[in-house]
Amino acid sequence: MIVTSTGIVNGIIDKKYGKYGEQFFKGMPTYSLPLEIKEYPQNTRTFAILMEDKDAIPPTGFSWIHWSAANVTSDSLGENASVNTKEFVQGTNNPDKIETFQ
Repeated sequence: MIVTSTGIVNGIIDKKYGKYGEQFFKGMPTYSLPLEIKEYPQNTRTFAILMEDKDAIPPTGFSWIHWSAANVTSDSLGENASVNTKEFVQGTNNPDKIETFQ
């Protein structure tokens, strides 16, 4: 399986998808990357997404989860799908309270 994004150029995520962006929910950036999934098994019905930042371990002591989603039925997610679609379940990275954006 190959996952790509036009929001990542030369290994660097475009600033609008992170803390320097302009769209936030409860103080957290919410403008999600566009994703394309290719070369996955033929009978795949859904995908799960976990975008983890292991670079956060040295300063924070833990890995930061940027985005988690389950029951994703499309192999293409447009820019800002984390806010613009209700077609899949999303989690948050708040360890004190489990909730979804939906």
